[in-house]
Amino acid sequence: TVAKKASGDLDGDGRPETVAVVHCAAGSGTPPGGIYVLTRGSGAAPRVVATLVDPADRKTVGDFAVRDG
Repeated sequence: TVAKKASGDLDGDGRPETVAVVHCAAGSGTPPGGIYVLTRGSGAAPRVVATLVDPADRKTVGDFAVRDG
């Protein structure tokens, strides 16, 4: 499940990337979260270009922001 997302030109190429916070839709407990950076080339499907937080690390993402600077 995509819990939160934000977009911005993270690599300076003039095209926005999307940062997505995702987690498993578990029925109970606090499932681990992941943060991924996705991009889409002209006419191409979106693809993951970076994993910032891997769900295998069993971390919980409370909040995030994409800022200039």
